[in-house]
Amino acid sequence: MAIRIPQEVQDFYEEVQNIYRKLHREPELEYNVHKTAGFVAQYLKDLGLEVTEGIGKTGVSAVLKGIIPIDSQSSNLCIMFRADMDALPIEEDTNLPYKSINPGCMHACGHDAHVAILLVSAKILTMSPDFQGSIKFVFQPAEENLKKGALEMIKDGVLDGVDEVYAIHVGKPLKIGDYLFNNRFGSVNNDHFAVNVVGKGGHGSCPEGTNDPIPVAAAMIQAFCGISANRQRPFRIQTNIVRTSDTYNAIPTSVKLKGAVRSLDSEDREFVIKRMNEICLGLEVAYDITIELEFKRGYGTVKNNKNCGFWCLRAIRQICFGTQFEQILQIGEDFSYFTDRKPGAYLLIGCGEGEHGMHNSKFFIDEQVLLVGISYWVTLAKNRLNSDNY
Repeated sequence: MAIRIPQEVQDFYEEVQNIYRKLHREPELEYNVHKTAGFVAQYLKDLGLEVTEGIGKTGVSAVLKGIIPIDSQSSNLCIMFRADMDALPIEEDTNLPYKSINPGCMHACGHDAHVAILLVSAKILTMSPDFQGSIKFVFQPAEENLKKGALEMIKDGVLDGVDEVYAIHVGKPLKIGDYLFNNRFGSVNNDHFAVNVVGKGGHGSCPEGTNDPIPVAAAMIQAFCGISANRQRPFRIQTNIVRTSDTYNAIPTSVKLKGAVRSLDSEDREFVIKRMNEICLGLEVAYDITIELEFKRGYGTVKNNKNCGFWCLRAIRQICFGTQFEQILQIGEDFSYFTDRKPGAYLLIGCGEGEHGMHNSKFFIDEQVLLVGISYWVTLAKNRLNSDNY
């Protein structure tokens, strides 16, 4: 396996595995992560850290100060490590002995691993805080489903005194020892749209007395797909939900569409909004039909800072010796709210091969990634807060 795990981390394998399995067994959604947050807070208090609860509604943060005297203002650096805590509304379909006990709720995106990794990292760093400056450990609720937990934590002051922000995400199908880092972006803009095409329904035997919305919806889906044609920068428009009547011999009154738009910058985002509105207006006129379009802006792009990226890559390359992938992750991630305000870096670390990726009911991880994640956080902290590295 293309990894090198320090012995100080290897010694905590059983502990981090037990924490991970406990969290996986007891997933919670959105801001309702009370049990998880309580466990996190108590673990950090037991380490003797300065803990803040209820930040961003149900978030938790803790600060660890290094023991090496600060010799200048530039060495009084505070770096933030973030882990998201929430699960997904998915019914787990695995045979794991620690599968979810909460119906319709599952850690299908690895946030349980993120929390376990950061908790044990905090423990190891607390045992040997031989660095200058400080580390803020942040455990965030409500990353999934555009609930903007990061923004709520920012409103409550989680970034006060923070100079740099870092986050990791476990990912498939990357092997253990592989990782993904793009030197500009850690994610894309992730927006949602909803369209209601309203015509006139009726019996299928009398189409002349109706105005069928289905051909209009079909034309709209095709036209939306064509928006990205001849554009230099890639973006994606996907219509993922189509709903109408389930009566086989009736022309429906309306068709509802929902989908996602993924883009890299504000110019592309505004271009998509403009073209979607133009398409809807044109189809309204052409088919004498009513079209209602709602565009909901989601998370922006995570921006990887050059200097933070240097420290990120330096740390992971001391641990992982597999392949570095550099493509831009086509995901939405509210860590973007942090990198909008502070320089930061976002890294994806491989958690095993397999056909069942994130947000799948059969998702699971190779637990060796827990050791990789801890090694990364500990190495990054020691490298970045070493007095020779400011």
